[in-house]
Formats: sequence, structure tokens, C-alpha cells
Amino acid sequence: MRPSSPGFRHLRVLPPPPPPRPWWHFPAIVGGVLLALGLLVLWIAAWGLPAMRVAGQAQLEREAISTLRRIQWAEGRYREETGEWGTIRQLAGVDPVDGATLGGSLLPTVGVELHGQVLFHEGYCFRIDVEADGYGAWAWPHAPGAQLVACIGPTGDPVLTPLEAHGCEGGPPPSACGKGAANPP
Repeated sequence: MRPSSPGFRHLRVLPPPPPPRPWWHFPAIVGGVLLALGLLVLWIAAWGLPAMRVAGQAQLEREAISTLRRIQWAEGRYREETGEWGTIRQLAGVDPVDGATLGGSLLPTVGVELHGQVLFHEGYCFRIDVEADGYGAWAWPHAPGAQLVACIGPTGDPVLTPLEAHGCEGGPPPSACGKGAANPP
């Protein structure tokens, strides 16, 4: 039969197959997918790291408030035993109390450093300002960027203050925390 005969009318001639793809297409596709995944991971990390930093800072702030409450408890116990308010060194059991040292530390001792009248614990600095009518215990961050600066007196809850302070060398001014029976405003 010839192509012009009626039996060949229904046959179609197919086009030739496409030429084979170059060998570099496959690695380029895989590389593009890996690059996209890498960028996705970096994007997620960029959004996740600040959230982790905020969560970590919140934990440090909770620890600072807890230590302030512990100082408040220690001051009450110290006053029951001696009749006066104690300095941070006396509450830590370092300085003598009327010629004798206190029977151990009333403050946390694990991970604590004492520098003069300042206690360093969990990334925060703590100081007690003692006067005849009371005391003010301060907590402020050692590193810049942290937000919490807090003060507590003999009664009441810790009060957050708008003061800017960081580094254990400085700290809030001594008269800035309220003294006496009332908590600072």
C-alpha cells in the first residue's frame, strides 16, 4: 500500500523527539531547591531568635524578682535576730554582725558573686541601701538591653522603675528607692 491509498489516511506522522536535556539541568534544579530551603531556614531563624531572646530575658527577670523577694525575706529574718537592717554582705554571711558572723548566708549562694556592696546573680546586680527607717533593695541588669530595674522595700511587692541602669559598677541612685514601711511609689 502506498501512502496515498485509503488505508494510510488515519495514520499521523509524529514529530521527532526533543533533543536530550543538557547534563547540568538536574544539579541546577537540586541546587535551587537546596538554596530555597536554606533561605527558608534562615528566615525562620531570624524570626525565632528574637522570640527566644525575649523568652530568655523574661526568665532572667523572673529570677531577679525571685532574688529580690529572697532579699526581703532575709532582711526580715536578719532584723528579727539583730534588731537592725542588714547590708548585702551581712545577709550573705561575709561581714560580722556585732562581732560575730551570721550562722550562714541568708541569700542564694550558687552562682553568686559578691563585689563590694553589690551581689551579682543570674545576670542581674543587687544592692541594698540601708537607713535607720528601712531599706531599699535594688535589682538591675548587668548587660545593656535588659529592661527590668526593680526595687523592693520592707513590705509590699517589687516595683518596676523607669530608671536606666546596667553594669554592676553603677546602678540606680541610692535615694531613688523608697524607705520605711511603705513600698516605693
